[in-house]
Amino acid sequence: MTSGNACSCHGTSYTEFVRIDNYSIPSQILVGQMLPIRVNVTMNSTAYYPAKSSYWISDLTVTITSVNGHNTVKGSPQTSQNLLPEYTKEYRFNITGSSAGQDTIKIEAKITTDHIGNYVTETIQGNVLVIKPKEPPVLFNGKVTPLKGFNQTVFTFSVTYSDGDGDLPASIAVMIDGKAPRVLTVTDGNPNNILSGEDYSTKVNGTNLGIGNHDFKFTAADNLFAATGDNITHQGPRVDIYIPPNKPPTVVVTSPKSGSRLQGIVNITGTATDPDVGDKVQSVEVNFDNSTWVTANGTAKWYQPWDCSNMTTGPHAIFARATDGNNYSKPVATYVHVDRIIRVPPTVNFTGYHYTVEDLMQVSGTSARGNNSGPVEKVAIWADLLHTWVTMDRKGPPLDNGTPSFDSWSWVWNTSQVDPGVYTLSAKAWSGSFISAIVDLDVTVIKINHRPAITTTEPADPVSMYEGGIKAFKVTTVDRDSEPLTNHWAIDNVPKQSLIDPMTLTYKASYSSAGTHVVTIMVSDGHDVNGTVNYTWHLTVLKGFIITDNTVLATGPIDSGKAQAFNISVFDPDGGKMSYAWSVDGQKDATGVGPSYRFLYEAQSAQQTKHTVSLTVQNSQGQSKELTWVVDVKGKAPVSNPDGNNGNKASGLDAQVIPWLMVVLVIIAVVFVIYMGVRRAKRTDEGTTVQTDASVPPPAPEGVPPMQDPTMMQTSYAPEPAMEQTPPIQEPTAPQEKTQDQGQDDQFPTQTPPEWPPDEGGGAP
Repeated sequence: MTSGNACSCHGTSYTEFVRIDNYSIPSQILVGQMLPIRVNVTMNSTAYYPAKSSYWISDLTVTITSVNGHNTVKGSPQTSQNLLPEYTKEYRFNITGSSAGQDTIKIEAKITTDHIGNYVTETIQGNVLVIKPKEPPVLFNGKVTPLKGFNQTVFTFSVTYSDGDGDLPASIAVMIDGKAPRVLTVTDGNPNNILSGEDYSTKVNGTNLGIGNHDFKFTAADNLFAATGDNITHQGPRVDIYIPPNKPPTVVVTSPKSGSRLQGIVNITGTATDPDVGDKVQSVEVNFDNSTWVTANGTAKWYQPWDCSNMTTGPHAIFARATDGNNYSKPVATYVHVDRIIRVPPTVNFTGYHYTVEDLMQVSGTSARGNNSGPVEKVAIWADLLHTWVTMDRKGPPLDNGTPSFDSWSWVWNTSQVDPGVYTLSAKAWSGSFISAIVDLDVTVIKINHRPAITTTEPADPVSMYEGGIKAFKVTTVDRDSEPLTNHWAIDNVPKQSLIDPMTLTYKASYSSAGTHVVTIMVSDGHDVNGTVNYTWHLTVLKGFIITDNTVLATGPIDSGKAQAFNISVFDPDGGKMSYAWSVDGQKDATGVGPSYRFLYEAQSAQQTKHTVSLTVQNSQGQSKELTWVVDVKGKAPVSNPDGNNGNKASGLDAQVIPWLMVVLVIIAVVFVIYMGVRRAKRTDEGTTVQTDASVPPPAPEGVPPMQDPTMMQTSYAPEPAMEQTPPIQEPTAPQEKTQDQGQDDQFPTQTPPEWPPDEGGGAP
């Protein structure tokens, strides 16, 4: 059988084809059996030029397929490569029966390398029947019931038979004690379940088996095979000599007698015997009015207390029965009349409590004894999470023995470690064997966030300071809930950040901040409710100026007659006129004019003395500051005057006083007054220059180092950053505070910032 196409190639028309010359397919195969399939294939062409054989090189693939899937094919497909026409080969395959049924085997051969097209043979098919082989039957679940008995006992021997081929048993029997087989028959009379299993059985009387132990074995077979499975020997049954049936015991109620009138707690008594030789009464049980059976105390002689206090008044029945372990006796009844004695259990109640609590919860209540019962012996509460009954504290009037009673009681429950939620408190009271009914109380435990507190603040409000000054605002805080706190500082509603210590905001006032300002701290524990507390200082910033001390004091005491120069520089943002007042030992020296002063002291004795030089500087706004120096002067030997007295010259006077030349003194005085007037005017002009032109420091006397403060060299003033170090200043009208070396700003969190204007002073208001 061939297939192919005609084509003109290399100037010649030809046809390539594949032909299955012959094949062999088995017609029948068993499940699990493997058989071969042979296929002889030829590939050729009607025009083949061996000289140009490379044009005809092809690949050939042969495939075997199980159409219905009852077989498994191995070795498929098989491919031969680089073939030339006139190629012939036999291909071999193996098929294995997978499942029973009719199957079709398909053979296909094709050229898989395309020259001028793809050529496939016609489909060749063959039928194969897959046959399932015969199987032996199976026995299972072989047994005998009962396993022991007597002569009159009928024993049933049974087994389950199954056959996968659906064959009925040709024979099925049981061999007892190795004797001749006893034929088994279908238990239900209709063998219709052979494939999954059918029950077969036979019955044998104990007399036929004989006294003693026996064994048995099942056998079966279909027409081809003997059965497998449960064909082993089983032990049993046992046949014993007949023993008369067990007789139940008898029971008698000796007290109370029928018709008796009962009240309160009575004792039910009686006897019990067993008629069988060797048997004994195992137990006696009592029942009141057909309620639950209760085991009595004792057997041959027995008793059982009965509290009929709460029974209804009228007739009641008492039942008793006995058992020997195998059988119960018939119940015997005694009918009595009960006169009821009411015994009421104690009661308990909650009287004081909080439905919603936090931390410590006080619970109080009362209890009362019941009728015909003793005093309340205990009151207890069961609380969720405690998982036990907690005894309450006695608070009632004392009992006969002096112990407080439970007529009133209390309990304190610490809920601080309890999660929020609803919890049930259950209370009950005990009085002997009587227990009160349980009363419940639902309590809601909540957790209230406590507002944090600011315990101390520094400085006291209101606060004042001069421009250029530094002020530290401090707080201490506490949180009752022991939660972490955050501090948020602000000046005039502008958030500030405290970098050194979150409890302290160090604030430096700029030279443009005069006026009233508000310093605020907000302490937060992070909660929305009761989560913050604020404190506010009212800050007044006064106009101010800066004094820089450029004085270099001599080392050790100075010799009398030598001068000590003092020099300061002043920066005043307002540029107003400054005034300077120098004094020595509290006495004003008019020779001190402007920011410079020359101290000269001519002592008349060798004694060393200390002198205080002071300078008071005042601006045009009336603000004044004072500087003070202490100078040690080493004296010299006294010089006698013509009148015999010692004299001295003080504080910056350049001329000597000659007491005996009065005329000369007057002339010198006049000249001195004129000279000092000219000098004072000159120094006043120099002081004004210092104040109006901060870029040029005032001239220093000879030997005095020039001014070192770089801020004095600025021709215009810009607000200072908050962290800048400033010279020490004197604030005579403001409270004096210790300041830190460096000012820092704190910053409020972005989630709750107040509406504060933007910061314009780099840490200053």
